[in-house]
Amino acid sequence: MAIREEDFVQASFVLLRSDIKDLEDLAKAEGVNVNDILRRAIATYKYFREQERAGKTILLRDEKETYTRVRLP
Repeated sequence: MAIREEDFVQASFVLLRSDIKDLEDLAKAEGVNVNDILRRAIATYKYFREQERAGKTILLRDEKETYTRVRLP
């Protein structure tokens, strides 16, 4: 799906300096800009929330095959 210029809305948020640093660090590591990281974060949170509401359980598996349930705040 192509994103058109008219799809964008400029917004302003107040965040902690540490949150901005985290966003910048993530963006640099991924080779994208902060806006892309924010969009990915929103999409990920939305997906996980929808899965929880559908009664699904989100699990993380470590190298020892141990599972930990993920619960969103």
